[in-house]
Amino acid sequence: MENRILKIFEDLTAGRLESAFTLACTLIDRAGKELYGIKKNGERFRRLIDENECFIWWFVSKGKLKFAPNHGFSFHNTESNEKFRTSQILWKIGRNSVIHDGELDSRLEFVDDIKISYSGNKVILPEKLLWAIAMLLIVLPCFEKFRLAGAIIDYTEDSRSVEIPIGELWNNRENLVKFFNSHVFVLKNHWVP
Repeated sequence: MENRILKIFEDLTAGRLESAFTLACTLIDRAGKELYGIKKNGERFRRLIDENECFIWWFVSKGKLKFAPNHGFSFHNTESNEKFRTSQILWKIGRNSVIHDGELDSRLEFVDDIKISYSGNKVILPEKLLWAIAMLLIVLPCFEKFRLAGAIIDYTEDSRSVEIPIGELWNNRENLVKFFNSHVFVLKNHWVP
């Protein structure tokens, strides 16, 4: 298990976003199954993302975006007047295509920018969302027994490379948030999701 999580980080660092996302989807599903005991994979996948959306968008926004618990981003397509939560986008367009079709649906694109867009048939999300999901996986209690002792990954933020001691941050959301707030995001006012 820990090798799969490390592979996600390796793929993200190498720019293999689709590979990282595919593997992350399987681990989100497994985590949802272990945490909630829900049989329907779509329901447990969406619940895990919904319950952690505050953390995900905190990470994507470099600690600036804050949501109340169980509230999150709502994507509104002005052309079709449809509204979707982050979990629904990741499930419906993302996870289903990589698992069932073997490739990411062309309607979903991850970009190296803090750009969020839903227009026509196209959803554009920041690549940082995938990093946020990877970070989420290392702090989920169901993966506590899998530990990457001594593991360090290189992470780039604003053209600055930072070594992230994921082995030390494993299964400790509070320490991960503190580390990013003080070493990566460098905010004046820290907020803990």
